[in-house]
Amino acid sequence: MDFAMWGLARSVEWTAHIDAAALERDGRLEINGPEFSAAGLRPLQLQLRLAQEGRTHRWSCGAFLRTPGGRVSFRLSVLGRSQHFAAEFGEAREWGSHRLAILERVPAQLTVSLEIIDVAAPLPRAASGDSSLVVSSRIVDAAEAAAKETAALRASMVRRVEWRIAKVS
Repeated sequence: MDFAMWGLARSVEWTAHIDAAALERDGRLEINGPEFSAAGLRPLQLQLRLAQEGRTHRWSCGAFLRTPGGRVSFRLSVLGRSQHFAAEFGEAREWGSHRLAILERVPAQLTVSLEIIDVAAPLPRAASGDSSLVVSSRIVDAAEAAAKETAALRASMVRRVEWRIAKVS
């Protein structure tokens, strides 16, 4: 599929295959997903991190999103647990959580879900190389924008409120 199709996607699911032998041997495992494009950003990459919690048989499961730049609001989910992030990728190249979920036993596969909610990112420079032109892209969650506009419209239609209180003691 070409970038035009992938670049507009706002949700991505990646299934990571767990190397159980390496996880048991090292007590931790980092798995990088393939690079992809979504919501006008590229390259994006998901990473899954597993680490043993002390000497117990419990494992912390973390997920991270990497991209070179931009302000992105997104949600990462693993095993039904999710966390929302408002990230400035100019400050740090990756954002996520080391403890998105706690596992009693690690399955052979784990699915990491990414939902991109809001994006503000610079676009590559024009072919002319003119540094005086800065272009940026902003992708906003349509449902959130509609809710804000509806609330503003409702608030602007109220001109006066009258209260009638029948019994005051």
